[in-house]
Amino acid sequence: MQTRHAVWWSWGKMLGGALALLVVVGVAREGAHAAATVPQMTSTTPALSGQVGDQVVASVVETGVRTGASVMVLLQLRDAAGTVVAQTSGLVSEGAPLRVSYQATSAGGLRAFASAPKDGPQFSAAVLTIERWSTSPTPPTPPQHCVYPMPEPTPRPNGPVTVGYCLPPLPEDG
Repeated sequence: MQTRHAVWWSWGKMLGGALALLVVVGVAREGAHAAATVPQMTSTTPALSGQVGDQVVASVVETGVRTGASVMVLLQLRDAAGTVVAQTSGLVSEGAPLRVSYQATSAGGLRAFASAPKDGPQFSAAVLTIERWSTSPTPPTPPQHCVYPMPEPTPRPNGPVTVGYCLPPLPEDG
């Protein structure tokens, strides 16, 4: 028969071991999370609104030939709240663009977002585009598209550089 002291001692050992295991697992998980965080280059287009049922396509296209690199890209379509409504990932190179398409479930704005690792192969002159056009016969909204560099350029000392455009031009609050 065990004494009360022996029972408490074995429970204490068991709890101490469990606590040590939790600490080790927590540290390992945090370390893995920190190791998985890779610096990213990103680009985002303005939001395009239209009608329910519109076809929306986002693309990352390498327009340059300098590096000849294939770059792994995450491409998303996001709604006004930032919720991802469509997503794909894959390699982008001079002859292989990456595209994701979505049929709009609301008239609200959708924007394209692309992300690629800063380390490793780099783009020569990639662009992120978003297109939205009506599939409704009446009344169709005119097709819209935006083209933005990938990655977005960093501002110069004398101010930001804007090299993206939308057609037709978006309203100032767009």
